[in-house]
Amino acid sequence: MGLRGPHSTKLTILNPITRMRPNPLKGMSKAARNVWLRTVQAYPADYFAPSQYGLLRAYCEADAFQKMACAEIRKTGQCVTNELTGSVKRHPLCSERDSCAQVMASLATKLKLNDKQAAEPKKPKSKREGLLYNGKNP
Repeated sequence: MGLRGPHSTKLTILNPITRMRPNPLKGMSKAARNVWLRTVQAYPADYFAPSQYGLLRAYCEADAFQKMACAEIRKTGQCVTNELTGSVKRHPLCSERDSCAQVMASLATKLKLNDKQAAEPKKPKSKREGLLYNGKNP
C-alpha cells in the first residue's frame, strides 16, 4: 500500500477564471458608450461573442442617435416652418428617429437582446428534482 496521511497527496488549487465584460469600442460617442455599458451589464459576462461587437456597436450608436433626435424634436417641435416660403413640413429628424428605431429592433433580434431568459442566469438543477417533494424542502 502507498503512503497514508498528510504526505500522501498534494493538492493544488486553481483560481477560477474571471470573465470580463467587453469594453466599448474605440471611436464610439459618449452616449453610445453608456448604452454599451448598460447593455453589457444586463447579460452574463460571456453572452456577447467578439464577432457580435460590431452589431452591438451599431445598436448602441442607433440608440444614442435616436435619443438625441427625440430631444431635438421635443425642443423644436414636430413641424418645421420654412422661412423663405412659409410652408410647414414634418421635422427631418422624425424620419431619422423612426429609422433608428427600426435598426435597433432588427439588431436587437440578431443580438438576442429581447430574450429575457438569457439575461437571467439559470438555476442549477436540483439533485432532488422529480422526487417526492419536487426538489424543494418541505
